Amino acid sequence: MGHKRAKNNKGSNAPQGKTAQNARQLAVEAIELCSGSLIPLPVILNNIFEENDRYFRHDEDRAKSDLRNSRDKAFCTQLVYGYFRYAGLLGLALQDFVKKPQDLPENCLITLYLGAYELLFLQNNESKKQATHATLFVYVEMVKKWHGQKLAGLINGVLRNVQREKDELLVRIENAQRTYSSPISSNQIPAKKNIRQMYDFADLPTIFSDEINMMFLQAVVKDSFFAPIATYRINEKLRTKLQENIQGHVKDHSAYLEASLAESLAPKVDTFEWYLKKPLAIVSPANYAYFDDTCLYIPHLETANIANTAKTASTGKTTSTGKTASNASTADNADIAETAGSGKAAAQKRDSSGQYLKQWEQEGILTRQGIASQLLVKKVAAFIKANSAAGDTPTLWDACCGRGGKSSALMEMGLPVSLCSDPNEERLSYATQNLKRLQLWEEDEKNNPVFRINSAQEIAKELQDKNEQFSFILLDSPCSTSGTIARNPEVKNRITQQTLESTIKLQAELLETTWQCLKEKGYLIYVTCSLFSRENERQVNAFLESHKALLVEQDYIVPHKIDTAFTGHDSLFYAILQKLA
Repeated sequence: MGHKRAKNNKGSNAPQGKTAQNARQLAVEAIELCSGSLIPLPVILNNIFEENDRYFRHDEDRAKSDLRNSRDKAFCTQLVYGYFRYAGLLGLALQDFVKKPQDLPENCLITLYLGAYELLFLQNNESKKQATHATLFVYVEMVKKWHGQKLAGLINGVLRNVQREKDELLVRIENAQRTYSSPISSNQIPAKKNIRQMYDFADLPTIFSDEINMMFLQAVVKDSFFAPIATYRINEKLRTKLQENIQGHVKDHSAYLEASLAESLAPKVDTFEWYLKKPLAIVSPANYAYFDDTCLYIPHLETANIANTAKTASTGKTTSTGKTASNASTADNADIAETAGSGKAAAQKRDSSGQYLKQWEQEGILTRQGIASQLLVKKVAAFIKANSAAGDTPTLWDACCGRGGKSSALMEMGLPVSLCSDPNEERLSYATQNLKRLQLWEEDEKNNPVFRINSAQEIAKELQDKNEQFSFILLDSPCSTSGTIARNPEVKNRITQQTLESTIKLQAELLETTWQCLKEKGYLIYVTCSLFSRENERQVNAFLESHKALLVEQDYIVPHKIDTAFTGHDSLFYAILQKLA
């Protein structure tokens, strides 16, 4: 199979004969490691970066090393996410140049796709010829090192063809994007051939078209090309502290504030007091927006029509935003957006606002959380308050709490959480630290949630032995994660029929075991981040057929339907079930 680096000896800072790999080599390695692995892509990237850090030569200037390393990480991340997000469109661009791509070694094919992605979408026609030649040289030399001159010559020829025919290839890609951008009528089901073509453009395997809820048939394709914007939850308990921070910031940065207000995209107002009521807007109104009083987000200029963006960048024409596409961020996550930059002035703004984002996160004022999760928690909180007996303190078990995002949000809203459990010790450790950061951890530990490292099934057995039950159970179940492919594009290649069947079986088991720990007339909130009916409505229906339960409510939370600014954010399914006597 593909090229693999030898593992480092433990304790060695700079293994003899080793040097740091460049960003493109790291990208190939990360993509290879994702194949057949269930390890999340960010974890794979982090592991590779940590390993690569130890390869820097001791005699290299440390400041230059750190700078180079930071840039490599940013560029590598952009390449990897670009590969997974646009593989289908890249295959369309390359189809005339490589007749049997399946015959190529894995790392050779990955290299070809990365080269095409960089040439088509990351370099405009004003780029220096030297830069283009340097890009080609690096990719060709990588393949030459792994497989010799013959395959290196093939890669060189294909990538040169891509560079020569760039404009025509971008038109081909843009035409393909039109086919899935045209709305499909709600009472129309496209032919299987058309669905398959549309899904091939998004590199979505057959299991998606077979399993997906029909309401997402087209939306999942459109969403898959978007990198979701960053959204933050505002800690209501610390809003007063935030107000104080903002007022201090105003006194120290009056000139910057005046300039920011002049350029603000926010509604024009007469009184400065208005900005104090919306404190985060003060830092840089052009960079921030509010969804509601407890949710802040950062709009960006990125477009899913990557072919049109690349063409605009090539010609220097302006987009509907008034910016040239070459100045628009093409980064695939918030960190890269800060690194990639979109002009010196914009970069300075991001640096200034980013400083306060980090500060407020550290102080517990902000927590980064997807908009669907925030909306779900608000719905759950309102439901718990409305359905708790007067004078009684509701008890809640977060049965698959992960890093505790939903539990901490409920606690910020003043709702007690009795028990948080997860089989992953690292995730659970983060959850406890997170409560301290949010200033929700009390000295009297009787008022804090109990944290248990174990599967929900094992904990349920222990709870039954103690005859311990809860008035509410939040079951954020393991799932295929098919509703997260914009944020986690590698998921497209990880979902198989076998893993799906296993997941559906696990979900049924979790519903059964946690249900036994629910009080009579209590409520279980079942949640997935899947778009597959068998994990959602059909799973719930099967459970209702064999249990005395009432389906109170079920629905999908689909961010792009709420506001197009949230296109690419995770979609969630939830169902609220009441236990009957």
